[in-house]
Amino acid sequence: MNFNSIKEYFYKVYSYCFLIMLLPVALLGCVHFQLNFNTIKPFLIDTQPEIMVSLFLGVVLLFLTIVHLYAHARLKKIVKMIGLGNKMDHYFYLTIVRLVAGAITCCLLIAGYLVTQNELADILFFIILAWIAFQIPSSRKACKELKLKGDERTMVYFKMDNF
Repeated sequence: MNFNSIKEYFYKVYSYCFLIMLLPVALLGCVHFQLNFNTIKPFLIDTQPEIMVSLFLGVVLLFLTIVHLYAHARLKKIVKMIGLGNKMDHYFYLTIVRLVAGAITCCLLIAGYLVTQNELADILFFIILAWIAFQIPSSRKACKELKLKGDERTMVYFKMDNF
């Protein structure tokens, strides 16, 4: 990722993050719109849709756990890198991986809602969406996760202009 300053870096990060968060919300809106106007029907209306939602929840939790473990291991490698620009560049891609994983899990929950039309899938969708929102890195969170010290920490924390 090309960036000239820390401010530009965080501007690009926030732009990508909010775009990634917008996609599942738009998809959920489309699914609700289609279901309300009966242009599509739920695929399966079971007498016990909680079982299907529980299955989707299990897959979502497994997927998020794998992504969390991957991100934690990758973050350990990024912390050991030399150069603030290099660390920030790799941290950007790690952030995107986390958010895309959250967006994929939201889409799985939308599929669960489409299959069962159970409100529990919607509630879980918004919980995962809130989790995604907490994954968006602020300058403070970036300093903490990258374990920056000294001048690097000051530059990132206060979003100074030049490296």
